[in-house]
Amino acid sequence: MPTKPEFQRSQWDGSVERRAPNPDAFGLILHRLDSMESKQDDLQGSLSELARSMTRLALAEERIAQVNDALGRAFKAIEKQGEQVQKLQETIDERLVSLEKVAPLNSQARTYVFSALIAMATAAAAYIGIHTGLVTK
Repeated sequence: MPTKPEFQRSQWDGSVERRAPNPDAFGLILHRLDSMESKQDDLQGSLSELARSMTRLALAEERIAQVNDALGRAFKAIEKQGEQVQKLQETIDERLVSLEKVAPLNSQARTYVFSALIAMATAAAAYIGIHTGLVTK
């Protein structure tokens, strides 16, 4: 309940006369001071929580920066590996081309080898047949 001010100007001479203190006014002032003190405590608590949050945010940003650096290094390593794979692929392609060039020769050599094996198997069978008496001369 607001009360009238403690000092009051008189209308006729501009002098200030003192009124008797109001005990309710002191209680009101004390109540408002207590309220201001509790609000100040709440504000200090909020500020300390804000400071903790800012610290956590700074740590998170630092970790994100470290992760970004690590990802950059990983992608560089992957790119380097990709270049090495590309070089190996080119080497394999060159080797395949050289093998394809000699493929007809390999095919002809394979035919000769199979013919030789068949001839040796036939000769071995004839030899065994003559010596065992299965085949006569």
